[in-house]
Amino acid sequence: MPGNATPRLLRSAVGIRVRAHRRARGWDQQTLADRAEVAVSQISRLETGHTAGSVNTILRISWALGLKPAELLPDLTELKIAFGQS
Repeated sequence: MPGNATPRLLRSAVGIRVRAHRRARGWDQQTLADRAEVAVSQISRLETGHTAGSVNTILRISWALGLKPAELLPDLTELKIAFGQS
């Protein structure tokens, strides 16, 4: 893996998607946390890129948002860019 920037970019990509979908619904972090049955601190850490979240957390959040889990993950192009491939 090419350095610490890559995991940070991937975490940020997930967090940006979670925040965008949450805000599109007019929800605050507490509302999403309640609906996903996770701690609000998990939502905060995910949205700020401090964690990518466990598979379980991503599943719970995606279901609460009415999304497929893949909709919260970076696509192949973003992953290639993050890993320095074209």
